[in-house]
Amino acid sequence: MPRRVAEPAPASAGGRRPARKAMFPEMSGGDGGVAPIQAVGEEARLSKPRAPETVRDSRAMLTGMRPVLEAGDAVFCTTPDESLAAAARPAALGLFREAEGVSLILPRKTAEALGFPVDLPMRRIVLGVASALDGVGLTAAVASALAAEAIPCNVVAAFCHDHVFVPSAMAERALAILKALEAGVDAGQ
Repeated sequence: MPRRVAEPAPASAGGRRPARKAMFPEMSGGDGGVAPIQAVGEEARLSKPRAPETVRDSRAMLTGMRPVLEAGDAVFCTTPDESLAAAARPAALGLFREAEGVSLILPRKTAEALGFPVDLPMRRIVLGVASALDGVGLTAAVASALAAEAIPCNVVAAFCHDHVFVPSAMAERALAILKALEAGVDAGQ
């Protein structure tokens, strides 16, 4: 199922949509985060940096994975408390609203400081390939390769890259498995 970008805000009475900065003040730039949206006529485009060329071909996604293990632990948390979720949001690597509350992926230190349980620390492996939102096979191949070695994973697919969260104690081994998967596909295995 294709992933979608959030719907644009409805046009105002004057026919123009509010600037992204007004809709999401935390994305106003200058913080090293996501670049702000700039309105250009009736269209809006991302300012630099631009998203890399997307890859749809299954084999190309696997041979171009370029997995990188990020430093630091992260934890998956959930809360039905909107004010706690709002306090955690600036540091969140990701969040998702579920029926039970807001699920967050937070740096371990942030989660601990906010009182969330941190008993399952995870590390993030970023797949460098810019997998297409409607690409088929990458998540299944990654999850299968890790499952074959008894390594659990949680894959978060973002707009440009996939992020594989694995238990911290297994992270180095998981990285080696993904690099071997990439090399094996590249070698035609």
